[in-house]
Amino acid sequence: MMEETLTWLLSHAKKYIWFETPYFLPSRPVMKAMKQAVRRGIDVRVLVPVETDMSSFDPAFRSIVKECVKSGIKVIYRKPPFNHSKTFVCDDYVTSIGSSNLDKLSLLSMYEINMLIYDAPTAIEHKAYLDREQEGAMLADQEFIDSWDGSERFKQAMLGLMSHWL
Repeated sequence: MMEETLTWLLSHAKKYIWFETPYFLPSRPVMKAMKQAVRRGIDVRVLVPVETDMSSFDPAFRSIVKECVKSGIKVIYRKPPFNHSKTFVCDDYVTSIGSSNLDKLSLLSMYEINMLIYDAPTAIEHKAYLDREQEGAMLADQEFIDSWDGSERFKQAMLGLMSHWL
């Protein structure tokens, strides 16, 4: 249900939708909805940690960044410490807090629970929190992608083959 919720919100957002997740490897429908939202002028951001608590899988989580940068989805790497929050806020009216990561495993195979809060003051407060979390963070851009060496690209390719299960 979370995948359907996200694709619906992305297709109906009017201004922005900002995500906070420790693991970012979205399903194809969610990625497609994110790209379409950006093409409509929606500010789509994903706030992720520089390093996760599953560092051996970090190259898999970075493997989607090139596609995001190319399509205008803003991937923002927050500074430590590691934050395990899974939230989003959309258009100053809906906030979600729950256990669903923004990855295929969580969206399609796991039994997760999320709370959708339809309340403008809560959404505005949560957006302000996410805005503060972006201070001192790094926006992934082409320069970031170009900094990847052969080893990083190889790891991304190999772990990308396993991305269906991540």
